[in-house]
Amino acid sequence: MYIEQYLKVIDSCRFCFMCRHLAAAGNASGRECDTPRVRALIAGRLLCDPEAVKNPDYAETLFEADLTGANRRNCVEHYDEIGLTIAMRRDFIAAGNVPAPVEALAAELTSAVYRVEGQGEVLLLESGYAPSDAALRRLTGAAAVMKGAEAFKKLAVLGYAAEAAESFRRFKAAVAGFKTIVTASTALCDALRREFEGVPVIHSTEFLLDAVKAGKLAAPQLPAASLIASDYLRNYGASGAPEELFAAITPAPVLYGISDEESYSAGEGAMVLDRVAPGLLEKMAARAAAAANGGVKTLTASPHTAAVLRGAGVDIVTFEELFAGC
Repeated sequence: MYIEQYLKVIDSCRFCFMCRHLAAAGNASGRECDTPRVRALIAGRLLCDPEAVKNPDYAETLFEADLTGANRRNCVEHYDEIGLTIAMRRDFIAAGNVPAPVEALAAELTSAVYRVEGQGEVLLLESGYAPSDAALRRLTGAAAVMKGAEAFKKLAVLGYAAEAAESFRRFKAAVAGFKTIVTASTALCDALRREFEGVPVIHSTEFLLDAVKAGKLAAPQLPAASLIASDYLRNYGASGAPEELFAAITPAPVLYGISDEESYSAGEGAMVLDRVAPGLLEKMAARAAAAANGGVKTLTASPHTAAVLRGAGVDIVTFEELFAGC
Protein backbone atom coordinates (compact mmCIF):
# COMPACT_ATOMS: atom_id res chain seq x y z
CA MET A 1 0.00 0.00 0.00
CA TYR A 2 1.16 3.53 -0.73
CA ILE A 3 0.55 4.57 2.89
CA GLU A 4 3.39 2.30 4.01
CA GLN A 5 5.72 5.15 3.00
CA TYR A 6 4.22 7.19 5.87
CA LEU A 7 4.42 4.81 8.83
CA LYS A 8 6.01 7.41 11.11
CA VAL A 9 3.35 9.97 10.21
CA ILE A 10 0.60 7.46 10.93
CA ASP A 11 2.04 6.49 14.30
CA SER A 12 2.70 10.11 15.26
CA CYS A 13 -0.57 11.71 14.13
CA ARG A 14 -3.31 9.21 14.91
CA PHE A 15 -3.31 9.88 18.66
CA CYS A 16 -2.26 13.54 18.56
CA PHE A 17 -4.73 16.41 19.08
CA MET A 18 -2.19 19.24 18.97
CA CYS A 19 -3.15 20.66 15.56
CA ARG A 20 -6.89 20.05 15.69
CA HIS A 21 -7.61 23.78 16.14
CA LEU A 22 -5.97 24.44 12.75
CA ALA A 23 -8.16 22.05 10.76
CA ALA A 24 -10.11 24.51 8.62
CA ALA A 25 -12.62 21.94 7.37
CA GLY A 26 -13.04 20.45 10.83
CA ASN A 27 -13.64 23.86 12.38
CA ALA A 28 -16.27 24.61 9.76
CA SER A 29 -18.07 21.26 9.77
CA GLY A 30 -17.65 20.33 13.45
CA ARG A 31 -16.77 16.78 12.36
CA GLU A 32 -13.75 14.95 13.75
CA CYS A 33 -13.37 13.15 10.43
CA ASP A 34 -12.29 16.47 8.87
CA THR A 35 -9.07 16.56 10.94
CA PRO A 36 -5.61 15.11 10.23
CA ARG A 37 -5.80 12.91 13.33
CA VAL A 38 -8.80 10.96 12.07
CA ARG A 39 -7.30 10.55 8.63
CA ALA A 40 -4.22 9.06 10.33
CA LEU A 41 -6.52 6.79 12.34
CA ILE A 42 -8.05 5.58 9.08
CA ALA A 43 -4.58 4.88 7.75
CA GLY A 44 -3.79 2.87 10.87
CA ARG A 45 -6.95 0.86 10.37
CA LEU A 46 -5.96 0.11 6.77
CA LEU A 47 -2.62 -1.28 7.93
CA CYS A 48 -4.39 -3.64 10.33
CA ASP A 49 -7.30 -4.46 8.03
CA PRO A 50 -6.56 -3.93 4.30
CA GLU A 51 -10.19 -4.75 3.47
CA ALA A 52 -11.17 -1.44 5.09
CA VAL A 53 -10.04 0.22 1.87
CA LYS A 54 -13.49 -0.74 0.54
CA ASN A 55 -15.30 1.40 3.13
CA PRO A 56 -17.19 4.18 1.26
CA ASP A 57 -17.31 6.43 4.34
CA TYR A 58 -13.55 6.35 4.59
CA ALA A 59 -13.26 7.22 0.89
CA GLU A 60 -15.60 10.20 1.26
CA THR A 61 -13.61 11.47 4.24
CA LEU A 62 -10.28 11.27 2.43
CA PHE A 63 -11.39 12.97 -0.75
CA GLU A 64 -12.99 15.83 1.22
CA ALA A 65 -9.72 16.71 3.03
CA ASP A 66 -8.93 20.42 2.75
CA LEU A 67 -5.11 20.00 2.48
CA THR A 68 -4.43 23.54 3.71
CA GLY A 69 -0.94 22.77 4.97
CA ALA A 70 -1.56 24.80 8.13
CA ASN A 71 -1.43 21.70 10.32
CA ARG A 72 1.81 20.46 8.79
CA ARG A 73 3.45 23.90 8.84
CA ASN A 74 2.68 24.50 12.51
CA CYS A 75 3.35 20.96 13.72
CA VAL A 76 6.50 20.88 15.85
CA GLU A 77 7.81 17.96 13.75
CA HIS A 78 6.10 19.03 10.49
CA TYR A 79 4.66 15.57 9.93
CA ASP A 80 3.50 15.26 6.33
CA GLU A 81 -0.19 14.57 6.85
CA ILE A 82 -0.86 15.92 3.35
CA GLY A 83 1.44 13.35 1.78
CA LEU A 84 -0.28 10.66 3.83
CA THR A 85 -3.73 11.76 2.70
CA ILE A 86 -2.75 11.74 -0.97
CA ALA A 87 -1.12 8.32 -0.54
CA MET A 88 -4.36 7.01 0.97
CA ARG A 89 -6.28 8.42 -1.96
CA ARG A 90 -3.99 6.45 -4.27
CA ASP A 91 -4.74 3.28 -2.31
CA PHE A 92 -8.49 3.87 -2.54
CA ILE A 93 -8.22 4.59 -6.26
CA ALA A 94 -6.28 1.35 -6.75
CA ALA A 95 -9.04 -0.48 -4.87
CA GLY A 96 -11.74 1.08 -7.05
CA ASN A 97 -13.37 2.81 -4.10
CA VAL A 98 -13.78 6.39 -5.30
CA PRO A 99 -16.77 8.73 -4.73
CA ALA A 100 -18.71 9.31 -7.95
CA PRO A 101 -18.02 13.09 -8.10
CA VAL A 102 -14.27 12.44 -7.81
CA GLU A 103 -14.33 9.80 -10.52
CA ALA A 104 -16.25 12.08 -12.87
CA LEU A 105 -13.93 15.02 -12.24
CA ALA A 106 -10.83 12.87 -12.77
CA ALA A 107 -12.14 11.70 -16.15
CA GLU A 108 -12.77 15.32 -17.13
CA LEU A 109 -9.31 16.44 -16.02
CA THR A 110 -7.58 13.52 -17.74
CA SER A 111 -8.99 14.62 -21.09
CA ALA A 112 -7.85 18.24 -20.67
CA VAL A 113 -6.10 19.74 -23.70
CA TYR A 114 -3.25 22.22 -23.18
CA ARG A 115 -3.37 24.92 -25.82
CA VAL A 116 -1.35 28.15 -26.03
CA GLU A 117 -2.90 31.27 -27.53
CA GLY A 118 -0.72 34.08 -28.82
CA GLN A 119 3.04 34.40 -29.09
CA GLY A 120 5.99 35.71 -27.13
CA GLU A 121 8.74 34.62 -24.80
CA VAL A 122 6.51 34.99 -21.73
CA LEU A 123 3.63 32.59 -21.06
CA LEU A 124 0.75 33.50 -18.73
CA LEU A 125 -0.96 30.52 -17.14
CA GLU A 126 -4.47 31.57 -16.22
CA SER A 127 -5.90 30.71 -12.81
CA GLY A 128 -9.47 30.38 -14.02
CA TYR A 129 -10.64 33.36 -11.96
CA ALA A 130 -11.52 35.91 -14.63
CA PRO A 131 -11.01 39.19 -12.65
CA SER A 132 -7.51 38.19 -11.59
CA ASP A 133 -6.52 36.81 -15.00
CA ALA A 134 -7.76 39.92 -16.82
CA ALA A 135 -5.91 42.22 -14.41
CA LEU A 136 -2.67 40.26 -14.80
CA ARG A 137 -2.88 40.45 -18.59
CA ARG A 138 -3.19 44.23 -18.32
CA LEU A 139 -0.20 44.46 -16.00
CA THR A 140 2.17 42.21 -17.94
CA GLY A 141 1.35 43.42 -21.43
CA ALA A 142 1.78 41.26 -24.51
CA ALA A 143 2.26 37.58 -23.71
CA ALA A 144 1.05 34.17 -24.76
CA VAL A 145 -1.76 32.71 -22.65
CA MET A 146 -2.84 29.21 -21.60
CA LYS A 147 -6.15 28.34 -19.98
CA GLY A 148 -6.87 25.24 -17.89
CA ALA A 149 -3.25 24.56 -16.92
CA GLU A 150 -4.20 23.44 -13.40
CA ALA A 151 -5.54 20.09 -14.69
CA PHE A 152 -2.38 18.07 -14.03
CA LYS A 153 -2.02 19.51 -10.52
CA LYS A 154 -5.63 18.71 -9.65
CA LEU A 155 -5.12 15.12 -10.77
CA ALA A 156 -2.03 14.84 -8.58
CA VAL A 157 -3.84 16.28 -5.57
CA LEU A 158 -6.71 13.84 -6.06
CA GLY A 159 -4.25 10.95 -6.06
CA TYR A 160 -4.39 10.00 -9.74
CA ALA A 161 -0.60 9.79 -10.02
CA ALA A 162 -0.27 8.04 -13.41
CA GLU A 163 -2.87 10.28 -15.02
CA ALA A 164 -1.22 13.35 -13.53
CA ALA A 165 2.19 12.32 -14.88
CA GLU A 166 0.81 11.84 -18.39
CA SER A 167 -1.08 15.13 -18.21
CA PHE A 168 2.07 16.90 -17.02
CA ARG A 169 4.00 15.41 -19.94
CA ARG A 170 1.49 16.95 -22.36
CA PHE A 171 1.64 20.26 -20.49
CA LYS A 172 5.44 20.39 -20.80
CA ALA A 173 5.24 19.67 -24.52
CA ALA A 174 2.74 22.51 -24.95
CA VAL A 175 4.89 25.09 -23.14
CA ALA A 176 8.23 24.11 -24.67
CA GLY A 177 10.20 27.09 -25.92
CA PHE A 178 8.95 29.74 -23.52
CA LYS A 179 11.59 31.63 -21.55
CA THR A 180 9.43 32.61 -18.56
CA ILE A 181 6.15 31.48 -17.02
CA VAL A 182 3.99 33.89 -15.01
CA THR A 183 0.85 32.86 -13.16
CA ALA A 184 -1.51 34.01 -10.44
CA SER A 185 -2.36 30.38 -9.69
CA THR A 186 -0.75 29.51 -6.38
CA ALA A 187 -1.19 25.78 -7.05
CA LEU A 188 0.66 26.00 -10.36
CA CYS A 189 3.43 28.07 -8.81
CA ASP A 190 3.94 25.40 -6.16
CA ALA A 191 3.72 22.47 -8.60
CA LEU A 192 5.99 23.88 -11.29
CA ARG A 193 8.68 24.93 -8.86
CA ARG A 194 8.80 21.37 -7.59
CA GLU A 195 8.57 19.56 -10.91
CA PHE A 196 9.51 21.82 -13.82
CA GLU A 197 13.20 22.54 -14.35
CA GLY A 198 14.85 25.01 -16.67
CA VAL A 199 12.11 27.65 -16.94
CA PRO A 200 11.66 30.44 -14.34
CA VAL A 201 8.17 30.31 -12.79
CA ILE A 202 7.08 33.67 -11.37
CA HIS A 203 4.02 34.14 -9.22
CA SER A 204 2.07 37.32 -9.94
CA THR A 205 2.87 38.77 -6.51
CA GLU A 206 6.59 38.29 -7.21
CA PHE A 207 6.17 40.03 -10.56
CA LEU A 208 4.44 42.96 -8.86
CA LEU A 209 6.93 43.11 -6.00
CA ASP A 210 9.87 43.20 -8.40
CA ALA A 211 8.17 45.97 -10.40
CA VAL A 212 7.63 48.03 -7.23
CA LYS A 213 11.23 47.59 -6.12
CA ALA A 214 12.46 48.60 -9.58
CA GLY A 215 10.26 51.71 -9.61
CA LYS A 216 8.21 50.48 -12.57
CA LEU A 217 4.98 50.33 -10.57
CA ALA A 218 3.76 52.29 -7.56
CA ALA A 219 2.21 50.20 -4.82
CA PRO A 220 -1.40 51.26 -4.18
CA GLN A 221 -1.83 52.64 -0.68
CA LEU A 222 -4.55 51.51 1.72
CA PRO A 223 -4.93 53.11 5.17
CA ALA A 224 -5.65 49.66 6.62
CA ALA A 225 -6.13 46.19 5.16
CA SER A 226 -6.16 42.50 5.98
CA LEU A 227 -4.32 39.67 4.26
CA ILE A 228 -5.44 36.07 3.89
CA ALA A 229 -2.27 34.04 3.51
CA SER A 230 -2.12 31.61 0.61
CA ASP A 231 -2.02 27.94 1.53
CA TYR A 232 0.31 27.08 -1.34
CA LEU A 233 2.56 30.13 -1.10
CA ARG A 234 2.90 30.29 2.70
CA ASN A 235 1.96 26.88 4.12
CA TYR A 236 3.61 24.88 1.34
CA GLY A 237 6.55 27.29 1.23
CA ALA A 238 6.34 28.33 -2.42
CA SER A 239 6.84 32.08 -1.89
CA GLY A 240 6.86 34.82 0.75
CA ALA A 241 6.20 37.60 -1.76
CA PRO A 242 2.56 38.29 -0.76
CA GLU A 243 3.51 39.25 2.79
CA GLU A 244 6.31 41.54 1.59
CA LEU A 245 4.07 43.15 -1.02
CA PHE A 246 1.30 43.60 1.53
CA ALA A 247 3.70 45.48 3.82
CA ALA A 248 4.35 47.97 1.01
CA ILE A 249 0.63 48.60 0.54
CA THR A 250 -0.59 49.40 4.05
CA PRO A 251 1.01 50.81 7.20
CA ALA A 252 -1.79 49.37 9.35
CA PRO A 253 -2.24 45.63 8.77
CA VAL A 254 -5.30 44.18 10.48
CA LEU A 255 -5.20 40.51 11.45
CA TYR A 256 -7.73 38.45 9.55
CA GLY A 257 -9.55 36.11 11.93
CA ILE A 258 -8.14 35.04 15.26
CA SER A 259 -4.72 33.65 14.33
CA ASP A 260 -2.18 33.97 11.54
CA GLU A 261 -1.53 30.23 11.87
CA GLU A 262 -5.00 29.20 10.74
CA SER A 263 -6.06 28.94 7.11
CA TYR A 264 -8.93 31.13 5.93
CA SER A 265 -8.40 30.30 2.25
CA ALA A 266 -11.50 28.09 2.02
CA GLY A 267 -10.15 25.05 0.24
CA GLU A 268 -7.25 26.45 -1.76
CA GLY A 269 -5.03 23.45 -1.00
CA ALA A 270 -7.70 20.93 -1.96
CA MET A 271 -8.41 22.84 -5.21
CA VAL A 272 -11.58 20.91 -6.14
CA LEU A 273 -13.96 21.02 -3.16
CA ASP A 274 -16.44 22.95 -5.30
CA ARG A 275 -16.87 19.77 -7.33
CA VAL A 276 -16.17 17.11 -4.71
CA ALA A 277 -17.77 18.54 -1.56
CA PRO A 278 -19.67 21.77 -2.32
CA GLY A 279 -21.58 21.61 0.97
CA LEU A 280 -18.36 21.48 2.97
CA LEU A 281 -16.85 24.29 0.92
CA GLU A 282 -19.88 26.44 1.62
CA LYS A 283 -19.41 25.92 5.36
CA MET A 284 -15.69 26.73 5.12
CA ALA A 285 -16.44 29.90 3.15
CA ALA A 286 -19.09 30.99 5.65
CA ARG A 287 -16.70 30.48 8.57
CA ALA A 288 -13.94 32.41 6.82
CA ALA A 289 -16.37 35.19 5.88
CA ALA A 290 -17.52 35.48 9.50
CA ALA A 291 -13.90 36.26 10.45
CA ALA A 292 -13.67 39.21 8.04
CA ASN A 293 -13.05 42.69 9.41
CA GLY A 294 -15.90 45.04 8.56
CA GLY A 295 -14.86 48.19 6.70
CA VAL A 296 -11.39 46.84 5.92
CA LYS A 297 -10.50 45.51 2.48
CA THR A 298 -9.01 42.04 2.40
CA LEU A 299 -6.18 41.10 0.03
CA THR A 300 -5.20 37.66 -1.15
CA ALA A 301 -2.59 36.17 -3.46
CA SER A 302 -4.92 33.27 -4.24
CA PRO A 303 -7.50 33.64 -7.04
CA HIS A 304 -9.26 30.58 -5.62
CA THR A 305 -9.67 32.30 -2.26
CA ALA A 306 -10.89 35.50 -3.88
CA ALA A 307 -13.52 33.66 -5.91
CA VAL A 308 -14.86 31.61 -3.00
CA LEU A 309 -14.89 34.38 -0.39
CA ARG A 310 -16.20 37.06 -2.72
CA GLY A 311 -19.11 34.72 -3.32
CA ALA A 312 -19.56 34.56 0.47
CA GLY A 313 -19.77 38.35 0.74
CA VAL A 314 -16.20 39.29 1.72
CA ASP A 315 -14.75 42.57 0.41
CA ILE A 316 -11.72 40.83 -1.08
CA VAL A 317 -9.42 41.43 -4.07
CA THR A 318 -6.33 39.82 -5.47
CA PHE A 319 -3.14 41.84 -5.66
CA GLU A 320 -3.44 41.92 -9.46
CA GLU A 321 -6.88 43.49 -9.25
CA LEU A 322 -5.67 46.09 -6.76
CA PHE A 323 -2.68 47.09 -8.88
CA ALA A 324 -4.77 47.21 -12.08
CA GLY A 325 -7.36 49.41 -10.41
CA CYS A 326 -10.17 46.90 -10.85
